Amino acid sequence: MARAGENPFRSSCVEALSFSFLHESKEELLQRCEHFRYRGMIVGPHGSGKTTLLLALRKWLSDTG
Repeated sequence: MARAGENPFRSSCVEALSFSFLHESKEELLQRCEHFRYRGMIVGPHGSGKTTLLLALRKWLSDTG
């Protein structure tokens, strides 16, 4: 049996994964946001990546101006 610290799915490994856009590009998401006048909701259960998405979007928008 593997030790907890060797588990590849332990929280320290999973939390290190960055968010990835599966169904649309960042540009497509930005176009959709523009269409809705930058109003919307990011919803999901605990641990589903809401904060990770917000942080990734903030960085991307900051980097692109």
